[in-house]
Amino acid sequence: MTTYATFTEDNEWEGETWRFYIPQEGNEEALQTLADIVEQDEPYSLDLTPLDETIVDDRVTNLADDTDYLAAHNKLAGTLTVPETLTVPEPSHEDLLDALYKGGIRNLVS
Repeated sequence: MTTYATFTEDNEWEGETWRFYIPQEGNEEALQTLADIVEQDEPYSLDLTPLDETIVDDRVTNLADDTDYLAAHNKLAGTLTVPETLTVPEPSHEDLLDALYKGGIRNLVS
């Protein structure tokens, strides 16, 4: 069974919180890299605690928050690729925003 990590974005501009579930299998190294990057940037967090696919599917299907811009729970599929701009010793907050802002994490998983 597939397990997922939970990437969370707290978007103050939209007043919403979005969760993106990223498959762990095959993405272990990229997820750890992303966790190290976002641990110091407040609007983003990454929880590497494995979630079973059945839990993710239930959340995506049944948990409807009051969100307008993006769904509160989003299941992603594929390989996570962390851009080089984020792997420098200390990526800037602007680089993080360019890559991750308003659900940008979806563009890093294909």
